[in-house]
Order: sequence, then structure tokens, then C-alpha cells
Amino acid sequence: MKDTWKPSWAIRVRKPTFIGGPPFLPFGSKNKYLWGNMPAIDVLLLEANEGTQYERDLQLLFAGMFRFS
Repeated sequence: MKDTWKPSWAIRVRKPTFIGGPPFLPFGSKNKYLWGNMPAIDVLLLEANEGTQYERDLQLLFAGMFRFS
């Protein structure tokens, strides 16, 4: 959060790997691609868990490590 922070690709004056990197790698069956054509998944199941009358804001955090071999 410091104003002086810069990502390593900016310091090294190179293009970041997320721009023009390798093509999407398929995983699982039916040619699903992470961040590509992966279908939407209802991870909350809000109606089943909180009920149909739930009207408050939610704060979600999805954290993890993704490895592609």
C-alpha cells in the first residue's frame, strides 16, 4: 500500500507474464479453463444457506494458490 511500491516487472522494465502469456491450460473434463471459459459456479447458495429474505451486503474472500504444470 506504499506509494513507492512497484511490481517487479515494472522495476525490471519487462512485460508482465499476465499480458500475452501462454494460452489457457485446460483442466478437468469438458475443456474447462481457469479464468477463461470456466462456467459460473454458485459458491454461496444464498437461498439455501441464508434464506430468500437475506438483504445485507456480503464480503467475500477467495484465496488460494493455483499451479499449472
